[in-house]
Amino acid sequence: SISNGIAEAGLVSDAVDARELMLEPMTDDRLALIVPPSHPFERRDKISFSDVITEPFIGLYPGNALQDYINEHAEDLGRPLTYRVRMSSFEGIGEMVSSSIGVGVLPVSVAERFSKKFHYHILPLTDQWARRRICICYKTQDSLSPAMRELIDFLRVQDL
Repeated sequence: SISNGIAEAGLVSDAVDARELMLEPMTDDRLALIVPPSHPFERRDKISFSDVITEPFIGLYPGNALQDYINEHAEDLGRPLTYRVRMSSFEGIGEMVSSSIGVGVLPVSVAERFSKKFHYHILPLTDQWARRRICICYKTQDSLSPAMRELIDFLRVQDL
């Protein structure tokens, strides 16, 4: 959208191929496994992705950037994930996991927010690839409107 002029700027993970776009890190985005309350992993406080690769997963629909990223890392381990169901939202994953349908991977901030609504355990993933940065991306500083420049300047000084 930014490359073809539909948008001036956007938020992406540093895991994406930004090609010719500028990326400015704004905040950390750590991924976590969420498991139902009665799951054998519930007593752990963190976990490696390789330890959970054989679990039945609740995931997002194919084509979602985060889900594709997770799938790539499963394939790197030589084992594609087994999905019980695919959902259209993080909230849907939280609901399915809390109903003991399977396990899921969410950003920690999202998992914490939905844990107020759904009952599950949050286990940060220990893998290096699960520690991402959220970046604002844009073509060049000169391509930004004054309003967008102001917004980016504002975001730079926030403690996100």
